Order: sequence, then structure tokens, then C-alpha cells
Amino acid sequence: MLAAMVMNPVILAAMYAILLALSWLMHYLSAVPWQQALGNARTPGLLYVPFLFLLQGTSLVSFRCAFYPGNDPAFMTFIAWVCTAACCAMPGVIYYYVLRRIEKDARHMKDPKIYDDPALGTTYGAGTLKAKFYCFMFGDHVWASTSDSSRFVEQYGVIFEPVRDGCTWFILVEVSSMLALSLLSSWHPGGNHVQCGLRNMLVCLVLFVFFLMMLVIRPYASTFDTFLSLGINGLLFSAVLFMTIGLWQNASSSHWCFTAAGIMLLLSTCLVILKAVWDLGSSMVDIWVGRKSGARKAYSLGATFTSRQSDAGSLELSRVSPTMQYNYPYSVPFISELSCARSDSSTDYNPVLDVQESRSSPRSSSRPDTVIITCQNY
Repeated sequence: MLAAMVMNPVILAAMYAILLALSWLMHYLSAVPWQQALGNARTPGLLYVPFLFLLQGTSLVSFRCAFYPGNDPAFMTFIAWVCTAACCAMPGVIYYYVLRRIEKDARHMKDPKIYDDPALGTTYGAGTLKAKFYCFMFGDHVWASTSDSSRFVEQYGVIFEPVRDGCTWFILVEVSSMLALSLLSSWHPGGNHVQCGLRNMLVCLVLFVFFLMMLVIRPYASTFDTFLSLGINGLLFSAVLFMTIGLWQNASSSHWCFTAAGIMLLLSTCLVILKAVWDLGSSMVDIWVGRKSGARKAYSLGATFTSRQSDAGSLELSRVSPTMQYNYPYSVPFISELSCARSDSSTDYNPVLDVQESRSSPRSSSRPDTVIITCQNY
């Protein structure tokens, strides 16, 4: 028990040190800014996946030692209470250091990889089988950092990128449900059949509510992530339900209930391992296919325009950088989304009806100085 409470934080600290060392090497050898080096190494976001694994075990052991000290030494009980407080503080820490910064430091936009526009570095034609598979695995939107100096998405994106825009709060629900399960699992009825059944029913309730929220809200951006998460939590809920039913059955019936529960637990464990491998592997695939670099390029191009709404319901996009290349198809997937977004941040509509360009000199010798995009349903 002491090993779980002490070694798990040590493991995370060691992994963080490795990521910092890798970031320093990138910073020193490639002469890139420190924040960019942290973003390239996905520091500290890559710690989130092992953090979730270790949080479940650490919270379970610390809750048990804190509430049932038994004959444990006083120092072990003290460590248990420190770990309990730290585990319970994790949702607040995630919100304060990551989630509350999303609105300012991150932008949710259509993934430029799946649109037919060479200016965006598109590699998957819109509507092709390759693009559909890409959307199935990653979703059709991507997060981009609003500032190259902070590289917020590159550093912390592993935490919130799997969920859709507007559902980032679900991350807190996920962590809180893990802590609630650890708290209930640490409850030892002491051979009391009624208390044991009550504990299992409460665990079932937590799992069912969490499963129902995922089924109704569908917080994950990727269909693949949605299927995996529904499978994991559905199997866990069914396994605990079968175990609870088995407690109230005769020997023959309870045997089948516990056997079915064991099979479901085994399948859910396999899916958990698959999801962990995918969460870490997708970060590597993300770098390989250049999702964030493409999104960052798209955002930086769009950010060279300033926008203002006119009384007629149009947006005038004035050129800030006279040297910036301008490609009209590019305005359809991104600039129109950036500049024509309604006040409720909804982008599920066709924003472009008409585009007018005004130039200070003939078309053959100059790029447009002003672009006016008229929006439908604005």
C-alpha cells in the first residue's frame, strides 16, 4: 500500500523529468524557443494517460488507508491523508491549469487536412475513403493554439483534444467518477451481506450514470474513442451488476453470474489497454500526419485578417499583412468559420453566400485589399 501511494507519484515525476530533458535537448540542439520545445515534446500533456491509470490505484489505496487505518503506523496514515487530499484536488487542478485557459489559448476549428485546398497542405481529399477513415479515428475538427509563443494545445492538448468543443467539462466528470469509484471500492462491509450489496449497487449507479452521459452527450470527437469508451464502461457496469445479482442467488446461479462478470472484466481490461495505447499512439500519429502543424498554419493565416461586423450582416476582412498569400478556396473551410461565427459560437451552417473583392490596382497586379463575406443565418 505504501508503495502505491509513494511510488506512483515518483513514477510520474520521473516521466516528467524525462519529458523535460527531451524538451531541453530540442531547445538546445534545434535552437527553438523553450515553449515550442515543450510543445514538440508534448510536455506535460503526455503524462495525462499514465496519470489516469495511476490515479485510480493511488486513490483506492489512499482512501482505504485513510478511512481504515487499522494497525498501520501513524506516518502511513498521514501519507494516506495527504494522498487523499491530493487525489480529491485533481479535478480542481485540471480545471485551473488547463480547462479555464482553453477559451483564451485554444481555437476549435475544422481540420484543414480533410479539405481540398493546397494552401492548407491538404493530404486527404474531402469525401474520400481515406478522409472518412481519418475522421473516424480523429474527428473532423482540430484544436489550434492561438499563440505561437504559448503552444498551449501542443503542451496540454492530450488532456482535452479527445472531447468536442463545449464538452471539455466532461473531463472533470471522468476524473470525478474515477475518484467516486475508488471511494466506494475502499468501503469494506466486513462480511455484512447487506452492506456489500449496497456498496455494489452504488458502484453500479455511478457506472450507469457515467455510461448514460456518454451515450446521450457523446462528448468525444472521434467515433473510435466513443465506441471504445462506451464499450469499457458498458462492460464494467454489466460486470458489477452481475456480481451484485450473484450475491443474492444460490450457489449454482451465483457461479454463472460471477463467471459472466469475470469475462466482462477481462474484456473491459483489454479495451482499457487498447484505449491507453491509442491515446499515446495517437499523439505520435498526430505529429506524423501534421494535424497540429496544419491547424497552426491555418490559424496563423486566418489571424492575419481582422474582422468587424457591418450593419448589413456582412463581415469585412481587412488585410493586415500585404505580403500574405491569399487563396479564395481557403476562406471556405477556415476564414469564414473564424470570422463568421455567430455569438453562440455555432458553426453548423453554411457561412458563405457571396464573396466580393476590392483591389487598389488591377487584378493582374495586386492581391485583394478587402474581402467581404456575406453570411447566411448569421
